Amino acid sequence: MVKIKKLFQNRQSIKEVEEARALLKNMISGIKLLEKDLAAEKKELRRLEMKGKEITEDIRENNEKLYGGEISATKELIQIEKKLKKLSEENSEIEDLVIQQMEEIENIEKELNEKKNEEKEKQAFLKELEEKDKEQSNSIKAQYRKQKESKQQLETQISPQLLQKYSHLKKTKGSNIVAKVKGGVCLGCQVSLSSSTVGRLYTPGIILTCENCGKLIFLVD
Repeated sequence: MVKIKKLFQNRQSIKEVEEARALLKNMISGIKLLEKDLAAEKKELRRLEMKGKEITEDIRENNEKLYGGEISATKELIQIEKKLKKLSEENSEIEDLVIQQMEEIENIEKELNEKKNEEKEKQAFLKELEEKDKEQSNSIKAQYRKQKESKQQLETQISPQLLQKYSHLKKTKGSNIVAKVKGGVCLGCQVSLSSSTVGRLYTPGIILTCENCGKLIFLVD
């Protein structure tokens, strides 16, 4: 039963599930970062577009002043022309930045879509692994129940005194507390027993422990 418990805890299927979950978790974190980057890039694009609109409106207003006949002073007209030139240059820069920003957004969206598709595949793969682990887990649990039933049946055939001794040793020494004696040697620790101890093992119903390792001992042919 102890071996089955260890088998359950160390089963390969749960390790595969945990690895797949860790990979999926990292991927989801990466997707969230991409979504955050995308939101920031879109925000910057809106800022640039608003800036472009402001410059365009400023150009329109100055063109009206320049060609509307309201201003006749040469000096003032020259200043407006200079301002229009500067605004035109700024507008051209903004247009270039907008194009670059749109390309950056397109690249992030493409990468994000690829990651999301990959996430779906990993989700499906994880589900398969979880189903596999569930089957393996149920199989091991069935083995454990079967062994437990066998243990309970055997306990009804063993004297309460021996069961009490076994339980006490199990608490202090762990689960591996029974050893065979063959040729006068305890096979639990490979130490020779005294002739008197070996002789006493032939007494029916006697409960003895190894003089060296303390395990319950019994004779085998």
